[in-house]
Amino acid sequence: MQKKEAFFGREPTTPRDPNLISTKIPRMVKRSEGKLNELGRDHKMLCALRKALASRSGLTETQCARYYISGADVYVTHRGGGVQTKEGEPTTYTARGRFKLGVAHSDCCMYRMAEFNVTYKDTLDDRGLPDVAFVDPTTIDLLPKGASLTPSQAQ
Repeated sequence: MQKKEAFFGREPTTPRDPNLISTKIPRMVKRSEGKLNELGRDHKMLCALRKALASRSGLTETQCARYYISGADVYVTHRGGGVQTKEGEPTTYTARGRFKLGVAHSDCCMYRMAEFNVTYKDTLDDRGLPDVAFVDPTTIDLLPKGASLTPSQAQ
């Protein structure tokens, strides 16, 4: 009886850190209603970060690297902005944090922890649908080897 309880017993789950953001974006269209879902600011930040990485990919023919978010989570240390200044103007946001950066070359792949500082705003795409664009200042810097996703963890 004791073994069965130990085997099937469940440890209480620890609450998820609200600063850890999953890199999966939820479905944009509700199937039942056919309407677009509004993305939250964290998912907009992920879209802007992906666009910033894509804009830096394959810049020169000799160094054709592709940059992407590799890990399952992004750790956000600061969220700012989100206040609409005037009616009709796009809302501008800022975010700072860490993620696992993947760098793919034609013959190899490498992974490093990176720190980002992204500024992004709500826009409309060429079809008039809601979109996100990153704006300057947006920086992505590599961290020293052995750095962790969360700054509080011992390295």
